[in-house]
Amino acid sequence: MTIEANTDDGCLLMAALPWPPFIDSSSVKPPYNVTGIMVDIMNIIAHHLKFCYRVAAPKGLDWGRRLDNNTFTGMLGEFQRREWDMTLSPVGVSYTRYLVMDFSTPLYMDETSVVYARPFPKADVIGFIKPYTPLMWALLLLSAVLVSGVTLFLQLTHHAQDERAGNDEGRRPAEQGSVGVTLYRSIQWVLCCLVTQSAAWEPRKVPVRLIGVFWLLASLIVGSVYRSNLKAMLILPRTVLPFNSISELAKTDIPVFVIKGSLLDHAMKAAPPQSPLGRVSDQALSSSDLVYMTNAVIQGKMAAFGSRGGLSQSVVSISSRMGFCSLYIATEGILFTSISLGFPKGSPLIPKVDSVIGRLHQSGLLQLLYNNVLGKASHCLDTISTTASTKDVKLRPLELQDFYGIFALYGGGMCLALLTFLVEVTVFRVSHKREE
Repeated sequence: MTIEANTDDGCLLMAALPWPPFIDSSSVKPPYNVTGIMVDIMNIIAHHLKFCYRVAAPKGLDWGRRLDNNTFTGMLGEFQRREWDMTLSPVGVSYTRYLVMDFSTPLYMDETSVVYARPFPKADVIGFIKPYTPLMWALLLLSAVLVSGVTLFLQLTHHAQDERAGNDEGRRPAEQGSVGVTLYRSIQWVLCCLVTQSAAWEPRKVPVRLIGVFWLLASLIVGSVYRSNLKAMLILPRTVLPFNSISELAKTDIPVFVIKGSLLDHAMKAAPPQSPLGRVSDQALSSSDLVYMTNAVIQGKMAAFGSRGGLSQSVVSISSRMGFCSLYIATEGILFTSISLGFPKGSPLIPKVDSVIGRLHQSGLLQLLYNNVLGKASHCLDTISTTASTKDVKLRPLELQDFYGIFALYGGGMCLALLTFLVEVTVFRVSHKREE
């Protein structure tokens, strides 16, 4: 095959930009011993078409953008000047890039998403109330008040009937229909049932006992479910993801990386200010330094946009190295696009390369190369679950902070009991002095 190449030795000159897993970011530097999926694919294409190739990187590792005078910067500008024979890195197809490049048959389909440090369970002061929602606690309190009121009403009704029937002989004055004593006993019994504690008083008469049976059954169910949920939360704690879509990211103040010159970089600059992508642009930082970007994401300082394929490879690689699922990828993506090899306009290489790509698709080799990269720790790519796999998360020992809420509740109850005792003593002394 006779091709006019951009090198003196007749080998094709190919542009490589970092895009894991297609082109490993650490290999895009002199002497350009590039690694990644695309190297294997290009070796197959070169073997069938009988050509050799050399790899280099565009200046500044910049994908390039269109200027107002219809010229282009970065790699796009170099293709406009026909300084390259083709790309080794796959290129996301867009209208702007089509103005200076032609594209091969698509290699893969991809989308843009965002990656961030996965949150892990921490000590929670109010964790003991988490088994139920605030609405459930409110309904439970309302039910306790309602049952106490019904019990009080039935008790007072029976006291009144006994008085009219003359059946109150032998009773102490406090038991002869006293509203205060009856209210106290009703509330005490209702709360004791709810927390599975014994009470000195028990319901009498059939109607009161009937209400008591229903409340005992309800308390048994509520208490059993509460203990089960609390135990489950301690055994397999679940955490809430900071965001799981671009819209949710826009509502946070988390800074986010965008690869300089990428499709998302262009789309973000052109997005309406009130759109989710436009709002995210206020917290976006454009950069080509993937090493710094990766370290910042691992440390939880920033999030990062990227292709789902590239982010998946990064998550798998980092998780395998660290031994647990430290990152997650947002489920919702944007900018679905095909990724292809790029050529200068009118390149005679395109139909020949397309024929080889077609055979690679039919044989399933392209998908096999892609799947081999994500074979290990692929369970870390699951963002439907808000926690990592149990085999990747060690049980967190309880800390003193876990008990602060319970201690505070206990201390508050003791203070309330002491205050009630002091009030009773004071009232008793005052009433006793008046009697004297």
